[in-house]
Amino acid sequence: MYLCDAHLHSEFSYDADSKLSDICGSATAAGLSEVCVTDHFDANLIGPGDPPESHFDADAAEKAIKAAAAEYAGRLTVTYGIELGEPHELPDCSRAMLAAHDFDFIIGSLHNAPGDPDYYVVPFDRMDDEEYKKTMDRYFEQNMAMLEFGGFHTLGHLGYPWRLSEGKGHPADPERHRAAIEEIFRFLIKNGVALEVNTSGLRREINTVHPLPVMLEWYRAMGGRLITIGSDAHSAGDVGAGVRETHRLLRKLGFTEFTVFRAGKPEQKKLAQ
Repeated sequence: MYLCDAHLHSEFSYDADSKLSDICGSATAAGLSEVCVTDHFDANLIGPGDPPESHFDADAAEKAIKAAAAEYAGRLTVTYGIELGEPHELPDCSRAMLAAHDFDFIIGSLHNAPGDPDYYVVPFDRMDDEEYKKTMDRYFEQNMAMLEFGGFHTLGHLGYPWRLSEGKGHPADPERHRAAIEEIFRFLIKNGVALEVNTSGLRREINTVHPLPVMLEWYRAMGGRLITIGSDAHSAGDVGAGVRETHRLLRKLGFTEFTVFRAGKPEQKKLAQ
């Protein structure tokens, strides 16, 4: 059984503080075979004139990850990744970060639309239905814009706002946005970009993965097969959370394999029974 958590954050992310030693210790205790450390780089959060390193010290992160990989060799595979947030908003800065480092794995994620705050702090409970629909329409439009920028291996946590709007008067309604979602899936499949199954929703009120299971059914029916799995852990205690459950879910939906990346190249692994 091969279990990989390919989305987690360490002390090198602005919103996390776990040491690599604690992350790797939690991973081995959870029975994982592999982790990919994917700290945040959100170009749109860098101040005018500030260097990229002011937001994410990729050199220091790489050094620490390689040291952890050497320490845990034979027990745990540790790879070097990045979560690239909203790269299309500052494309030159994002491209410069990618060109300067040899990441094993790159997640492209959307946390906010241009000029708006992170969906994490959006007051969904004060929105009427029309405003909420426009917010979600814009979310999916911006995912397409980010995909067209390119440069990453998997699309992270599609449906992220639903993780946060649940219980605030706006439950997830993927059917309402099916045309936009399927446009995204067509792009992924055509261009060989994977789709992340993010388990963090299992730790929230919505209590499901993202994309939602029905969306994963659509993806598979359209021919999608490249799936990465990540907990989106921001603390060592959440490393590996929901990974086993996600293997079972994907099996139930008809998938047989998931994808890991090494030096930017995909490798298929069998899903656990």
